[in-house]
Amino acid sequence: MVESKQAHLQLLVFTFFLLYWHPTLIRAKEAEHEFDYKEGSKKGPEHWGEFKKEWARCKDGKFQSPIGLSDDHVTKVTPSLEDLKMSYKPSNATVKNEGPYLAIEWEGDAGSIKINGTDYFFKQCHWHTPSEHSINGIRYDLELHMVHQSTDPKIKNSIAVLAFLYHIGNPNFFLSKVNKDIMSEVATKEVHLGVTDPREIKWTSFSFYRYIGSLTSPPCTEGVIWTINERVKHVSREQVELLQEAVDDYAEMNTRPLQPLNDREIKHYGLSLTDAPSPHEGNHGPKQYRSVSAQSPKESGSNNAPKPSHPEENAIEFEYKTGSKKGPEHWGELKKEWKTCKDGKSQSPIDLGDGIATKVNSSLEHFKVSYKPAEAMIENEGPVIAVVWEGDAGSISINGTDYILRQCHWHSPSEHSINGKRYDLELHMVHRAKNNNVAVVGFLYEIGKPNPFLSEVTKEIASMTDVEKNVQLGVIDPRKMKEAQTGFQDAKKRKMREDSSKFYRYMGSFTTPPCTEGVTWTINKQVLSVSKSQVNLLQQVVFDYAMMNARPLQPLYGRDIKLHGSSFSSFLQ
Repeated sequence: MVESKQAHLQLLVFTFFLLYWHPTLIRAKEAEHEFDYKEGSKKGPEHWGEFKKEWARCKDGKFQSPIGLSDDHVTKVTPSLEDLKMSYKPSNATVKNEGPYLAIEWEGDAGSIKINGTDYFFKQCHWHTPSEHSINGIRYDLELHMVHQSTDPKIKNSIAVLAFLYHIGNPNFFLSKVNKDIMSEVATKEVHLGVTDPREIKWTSFSFYRYIGSLTSPPCTEGVIWTINERVKHVSREQVELLQEAVDDYAEMNTRPLQPLNDREIKHYGLSLTDAPSPHEGNHGPKQYRSVSAQSPKESGSNNAPKPSHPEENAIEFEYKTGSKKGPEHWGELKKEWKTCKDGKSQSPIDLGDGIATKVNSSLEHFKVSYKPAEAMIENEGPVIAVVWEGDAGSISINGTDYILRQCHWHSPSEHSINGKRYDLELHMVHRAKNNNVAVVGFLYEIGKPNPFLSEVTKEIASMTDVEKNVQLGVIDPRKMKEAQTGFQDAKKRKMREDSSKFYRYMGSFTTPPCTEGVTWTINKQVLSVSKSQVNLLQQVVFDYAMMNARPLQPLYGRDIKLHGSSFSSFLQ
């Protein structure tokens, strides 16, 4: 009996030793943390400004972060490339446990961003859970901060942070790549990642918020330029839990309460941040997620700890199925910014009828093409697969205005029809002018021999099952888009040769919300060839709701359709 008690006592001592000292179970110095996030505790957020004189801004500052971002209290801005230009590149990095959060620090030159002419160099990224900022009263499950710093001593606001919000859904591509290293960090505190490409974090917003705020942890330094991606990305619950497990226990919920706005201006930029804008300007969330709700921002600065809400019935903001609650006939009712989808008089797509088109003899002034090879990547944007050119891929000129090629993507079936016939696939090549006007060149395809360009990138498209994943393609020549291996019979070949000298032109809109009008459309009349398996592949890798991602035809409302006598393909010869 005595031996049994002694053995039991030894087991208790050994268990206590493991619990208290083992680094993977508890942090040896956790009791020494200088602050915590628990409201009401002695070291909680409401007391940060009292601990050190260097932290006084945490209590007295008038430009503190995070804040609640509300579309009802923003200044709407049409952005230009001067507002935000990104130039990231791969460099050596290390994942570290900083105590209150897990961070990846880049040791070499990982590139920079440029805001209003000032360069801010990328230093590190880290995560907060739940999100620190809220959008329209909702706090989400995770927030990523990409921290940049200017080396110019004359710059007043020397820190710039890009922020992403995440909700529970499919695994996040970038986190999936570093999962193993994060697990190792739990035990070692620091893991070298080797060369890591920050572009894989993938900023794909089509609108963003900007305001002047502060760091969200002591010393709460002010003068930080915040740029928050409006598009909410996805992350798996297991990835969020892993990030929480890797930090000190006091920081598993490492979110500062919302701070008073104090009459600060919040700007909302309504176009794409990337150098490759897309006409798909909606926020395309995953098939299902759980959001985290929070109180709307109060001037008092107080907010309750956010609690998970029930999963939404459908996290997709819109879909293509006619008759559904979020189908095309309801897009204009889902958001006030989307009302043009319902009320607009110059909407796309339309039927292009030879009987109603005005025939025009084309000149180089009507359409001039100057494409060239450039670095590109392919990415899954949710409703479409897109090839995005990162370098200078050339331009088109329409009536003397230059439009820079940004990206191309596919819709199945075709969105436009010709003389009442819709085809199997449509390619959109998206261009943007310096004044932000958009021009889209469209190609229609029907089932036949494989399309040569799609054949080149089949392997990369097949890997796109991870939404928001991107793969570098190397140098891609956009002139290859015109290649056509028809494999059709002689009569159809003759028809294609005749049509190769023609294209349609009209003024329309984006074909997804917010359905912005003023888009110059050029549709090649020549119908190209694509194989059934290539169409199937493009359908398989996008979201289920977008397997058939063609908007219904829209009323013409008396618009003029011009049928030009020379084609886009002929200008590319």
